[in-house]
Amino acid sequence: TYLQDAQLRLNLIRAALQGADNDGGRQAAHSLKGASANLGANRLSSLCERMEHSAKAGQIAECGPLAAEIEAEFGHVKRELQALIA
Repeated sequence: TYLQDAQLRLNLIRAALQGADNDGGRQAAHSLKGASANLGANRLSSLCERMEHSAKAGQIAECGPLAAEIEAEFGHVKRELQALIA
């Protein structure tokens, strides 16, 4: 499901930040961006796109604050989705 996959992608983003893994961070952000866009979670998708571009430019280590924004926005999206399916 989206929620399970998104949580996995967030974990991969965290690991990429800790390991300065630009390619891993780019891939995880790219995947989460597309899945979020498909659900209409446009702010989350936009934040992921910013991280994807930063990682592509070799700047994943500087994305800590952006990762925090992504996690917070995912929290909002998750609550909204859970409310819809409850």
